[in-house]
Amino acid sequence: MKLNTDLIREILLQTEATEPGKPIKPDIPGYGEEEIGLHVEPMIKHGLIEGLTVPNGSGSVHRILAYRIDGITLEGQNFLNDARNDTNWKKAKEKCLEATGGVALDLLKACLAELAKQTIGRL
Repeated sequence: MKLNTDLIREILLQTEATEPGKPIKPDIPGYGEEEIGLHVEPMIKHGLIEGLTVPNGSGSVHRILAYRIDGITLEGQNFLNDARNDTNWKKAKEKCLEATGGVALDLLKACLAELAKQTIGRL
């Protein structure tokens, strides 16, 4: 499965917007529970959100049976703050695609941080 960075960004935005104490269940038009769950798993592994996933235990196809998002981490908040600006978001994705032919999450985080620094430098 190829990660959809736009979906990751939207999950972070909805997680941040959820009131404390309320269940965090992203509702993103065009994406089903399974696809969202498959993106929640690497988001947890990369330290963007806290939560858990329940993968299926059999078969050759990796699936997520259930997931829970407990909240956004400081790392996730930093990523989201850098990704909030639409212009920087698009530029970072383009830079990653040019450099590697794909959009790796760690490289995207680095590109976003660099673009945010450049934006601040112009102020």
